[in-house]
Amino acid sequence: MVESQGSEVSNELMVRAFEYAHSIIKELCHAQTDFLTEYKKVHVLPETTLTVVDTDTEVLEKVRTLVTESEVLALYGLGKLEFHDAIHNLVEIIAERLGYDEETNTPKMGDIADSVKDVVKTHMRKTVLGTRTRLDGRSCDEVRPVRATAPILPRTHGSALFERGVTQVLSITTLGGPSDIQIVDDMFEEDTKRYVHHYNFPPFSVGEVKPLRGVGRREVGHGRLAEKALEPVLPSETDFPYMIRVVSETTTCNGSSSMASVCGSTMSLMDAGVPIRAMVAGVAMGMIYDEDTGKYEILADIQAQEDFLGDMDFKVARTDKGITALQMDCKIAGLKMEVIKNVFDKSIDACGYIMGEMKKCLSEPRAELSPYAPFLLAVFVPEEKMREVIGKGGETIQGIEKDFGVEVNLEDDGKCTITAKTQEAGQAALAFIK
Repeated sequence: MVESQGSEVSNELMVRAFEYAHSIIKELCHAQTDFLTEYKKVHVLPETTLTVVDTDTEVLEKVRTLVTESEVLALYGLGKLEFHDAIHNLVEIIAERLGYDEETNTPKMGDIADSVKDVVKTHMRKTVLGTRTRLDGRSCDEVRPVRATAPILPRTHGSALFERGVTQVLSITTLGGPSDIQIVDDMFEEDTKRYVHHYNFPPFSVGEVKPLRGVGRREVGHGRLAEKALEPVLPSETDFPYMIRVVSETTTCNGSSSMASVCGSTMSLMDAGVPIRAMVAGVAMGMIYDEDTGKYEILADIQAQEDFLGDMDFKVARTDKGITALQMDCKIAGLKMEVIKNVFDKSIDACGYIMGEMKKCLSEPRAELSPYAPFLLAVFVPEEKMREVIGKGGETIQGIEKDFGVEVNLEDDGKCTITAKTQEAGQAALAFIK
């Protein structure tokens, strides 16, 4: 597992970061083995034996002869749910051919299902490595059709709908004043956070029925990944003093909703008039790797089936200049730096295509904020005048807020921000303070 954030860094610099991090990992591994060696001199460690339950080889060999080429080819080009339904039906057909006895569970249904999936996985991987053709008929470098729509909700400060294949994410931007900025109070020194991204992944987005409870690791991790992707391109607080919150709602999903939320958030922020420095697009790269020959193929924009049947899920978010965030998990023993460099190189074209489709809808931030967004004005109050603005026990500043219907935020350095619902109210409060 690898996670990283960058300020539009080059592919070469990110590869160097991988190499450096790997050297630190080696040191940590040595520290663990050294500790274990010393520990064993004093304490007796219990012996642990791990047993891996493999699929019955006899069942596997029989299934390989029973599944026909046409039955495997029928699985190509199907959507996520259709693919799983077809696999389930194929398992039942093969079980019948094997003479499956339901009462005694002979041969074991689990072995039959695993064997069928193994046959499909082997066929898919061989096809990719041999012909560079994927489950849905795409070439290895091809991204699914992309469509972006902004705005889509009439009453929000900013909104966008991003679609890539079946995956669809609705992102909503809400702007707030300085008093809305989140205070982070944890085990470290108190800090503030002015950009927050929330990612929701309801069960219905993948055709499941589950109770809607609190967020899990997926929501927290994907939300933070999308947040990290956009942070490097946000305007400074001086240039844009608003608090920014984006909520990405995954409505349907067939792979890489986190990267779709990066694209949707970019569009939504631009629709809200947030002057981001550059557009950010994200893509999930996959890989099929043959351990015997060392041959591999990098897959652009993987869908759920390819994540399940492949060896890697490598999410890259980037601008035209470089990488802003990445997250990778790998299912094989390790990756060569050559593979990582190849992923970064291929992500340029994939993200470039996605960004090009996004620009067809909206190519730059809107010049004006939504009329529904709060209106912000700022004025500097000299230190000797602060007491007059605050008043005895805060009565003056509270009176300004009540009389003009605004929020006044006066900081220790003299920066005074007025948050109003209308420009008229803000200007009136500003004139009073002056």
